[in-house]
Parts: sequence; structure tokens; C-alpha cells
Amino acid sequence: MNKVKVLYKFSQMGHLEMPQKNERLTKLLHEILYVGYEDLPILQYWRAALSKEYKTHLMQAART
Repeated sequence: MNKVKVLYKFSQMGHLEMPQKNERLTKLLHEILYVGYEDLPILQYWRAALSKEYKTHLMQAART
């Protein structure tokens, strides 16, 4: 879940698209989180499962 949280922050803070559509984000995920292309579908699944309240909390914490 920690990787999913980081993926959410990366994709929201930089206004980036999902990794399949953004080479820069894919490279960043690989270098920092050791996430391969084959891991992206499961990360996207769990990213969608984050609650709205938790997403709000992540974004507020990132801004402070």
C-alpha cells in the first residue's frame, strides 16, 4: 500500500497521467520504488481503492 500511496502522490502533485502513458513517471517509479511495468495493473487497482478521505489527507499532508 505504501507504493500505491506514493504513486497517488506522484500522479496528483505533478498532474501526471498514469504510468503507461507517462514515460517520466514510469522511470521515476522504477528508480525509487523498484516497480516494474508488470506491477502497474495491481498498483492501479489498489490506487482506485484508496478512500476519498485518505486521498484528501494525502494531498493536504503533501502541501504542508
